[in-house]
Amino acid sequence: MDETRVAGDDGKHKCPYKPCERRVRMELFACRAHWMKVPAALRSELYAAVQGDIGTYLEVRAECVEAMNRR
Repeated sequence: MDETRVAGDDGKHKCPYKPCERRVRMELFACRAHWMKVPAALRSELYAAVQGDIGTYLEVRAECVEAMNRR
């Protein structure tokens, strides 16, 4: 399981950018600074995938995490 998406007692999760320790609300993917590391086209794909099936969402989410952590 991806511990960055597990809610803590505060209802937040860790930003998926590996060195970041910020905690963000569950409905957000990452802290703003690191969300902006994800290319705009991929951010749009993630927004669209939220409305689709879970498999597609998880695939696109993994791509976003990968993109964010290689920058």
